[in-house]
Formats: sequence, structure tokens, C-alpha cells
Amino acid sequence: MSNFMRALSRVLTRHGLKSPALRIGSALLICLLAGAALAYPDDDHSPLAPLAKDEILAAVQILKHAARVGDDSRFSLITLREPPKQEVLDPRPGSRPHREAFVVVYERNSNQTFEAIVDLSSRRVSSWKEIHGVQPSYLTEDAKIVEDAVRADPRWQEAMRQPISATRKNLDSVSAAPSRTTVATLPTAPSPSVPSRASWSM
Repeated sequence: MSNFMRALSRVLTRHGLKSPALRIGSALLICLLAGAALAYPDDDHSPLAPLAKDEILAAVQILKHAARVGDDSRFSLITLREPPKQEVLDPRPGSRPHREAFVVVYERNSNQTFEAIVDLSSRRVSSWKEIHGVQPSYLTEDAKIVEDAVRADPRWQEAMRQPISATRKNLDSVSAAPSRTTVATLPTAPSPSVPSRASWSM
């Protein structure tokens, strides 16, 4: 039995289920999970196991071979696309789980965001579609882009040299970090979320 099953059993025992309905429901749940655990005794072979390093690299290579991404593409998310519930609860004994990756790709040059489903078992791209009007979550390089833009702004440079600032000349000792804020608008209009900046001296 997997570590998860042992932990679940300890929790159910510790809290002592008194209701007969809860006992029956918990027993059925344990049986279903136990069946899945027996079918996949190795956690690495569980259909819900997170993508391994090799699977993440494979997803990227499959997208490149399909000419969907290039060297300038940015990957905001590469994660497991969970299989159907029935496949998890009623697996075929001895078979390896079907593995798929869900990928979010951002093309900065064209400001386009794509979602892809990559079949790791057959090594092909099952789905590829552009998501209009959105941007993915911040990437590591976004923080550097924001900081460089802020530092190059004459208004920021002047503000940092004001008497209230502890660093009037050495702007290299001041850091700028991006965050998210909501702009106040009229009640009938949406509230867009835009980047804001915070500066402090080091």
C-alpha cells in the first residue's frame, strides 16, 4: 500500500468516524484507492504522479519537432494533464498510465499565448490553440524587464534623488520590483489589473 493510503488510514482512525454512512463511504473510498495503489505500486507509475524531469523535457522537444515553438518561446507552465477519473479508479493491471502534459506557451515578440496538450505516450501534440486577450503569469525575466524600464525612466531617477530619499546619487543601490495592483474605476467599468512598482534602497 502506498504512503498516501497509510496516511489516509491513520487520519480516519484518529478522527474516529461514528456515523455508519461515513464509515461505509470511507470504506468504499479506501477500497477504490487501494485498487489504484495495487495497480500502480510504484508512486512514479501512478497516473497522478507529477511530471518527471524527463517528461517535461520530452514535452518541450515534442512541441519543437512539431514546429509549434522555437528558441524564443517561453513556457509559463508545464504540468500533468490529469487522466479521466475512471482511468484512475479502474486501471488495467500491469499497464502503464497514459501520460499527457498541459503546456502554456508565451510568444513575447507577438504577444500571443497558447495552450497545448502533449501526448507523452505517443509523442505527439494532441491540441494546440491560441488563447486571445490573455497573458500568462509572470516569468522570471519579466521582473528584469520591469526593473530596467523603471530605472530608465527620468521621472523615477528624479524621484530617487529627492531629499526624502536616502540615496540621491547611487541609483544602483535602489531596487525596483514588480507587483500587481487594481486600478480604481467607475462602478460600471471593469477593474483592470496592471503592474505597479516598488522601490527601496539596499
